Amino acid sequence: MNFEELRDFLKSKMKMSHVYQPLLIKSLIEAGGSATIRQMAITFLAQDESQIHFYEESAKRYAIHVLRKHGVITCEGKLINLTLRNLPNTKDVTDH
Repeated sequence: MNFEELRDFLKSKMKMSHVYQPLLIKSLIEAGGSATIRQMAITFLAQDESQIHFYEESAKRYAIHVLRKHGVITCEGKLINLTLRNLPNTKDVTDH
């Protein structure tokens, strides 16, 4: 398919029943023409406001609540901060 054929498909043949088709095409173009199914799933998830809201609420209700109670994090508005003063190099942490 050449550029003109793709443009014709987008303008006159593609049904806009959901955002996934144009999002997939846009993401593939931005990725240089190919991507894995997992990469596409991550792209879809990043654009799905209902799922983003679900995970925001889950984070607040569970992880943030527990970690704040134990003093591991603090919250200032919507910003979450690790209370660790001198954060070690991540390589040092993952090697153990």
